[in-house]
Amino acid sequence: MPPQRRLSQLESGLEQKRSAKEAFDRVINQTEQSLAKIVESSSMLLTVAKRSAAECTALSPPLACTHRPGTAQPGGAGPAALTMMA
Repeated sequence: MPPQRRLSQLESGLEQKRSAKEAFDRVINQTEQSLAKIVESSSMLLTVAKRSAAECTALSPPLACTHRPGTAQPGGAGPAALTMMA
């Protein structure tokens, strides 16, 4: 095989690998951005949940807002439902 042809094949292969790397870099960047949004949303949700729990406790002092993991409410709310206990 002539050296010029071999060089052309190597350059072509290298260009394909560079294109693949750029595509992977784009996917990684998009994934990192999506993860950052998920973390931000989770943080906001946690803040809202904490605020709601605090409001529930503040608004009904004689009642205790309890989280009972693994229990279902009579209305079928499912496990980990918030229940009001007297």
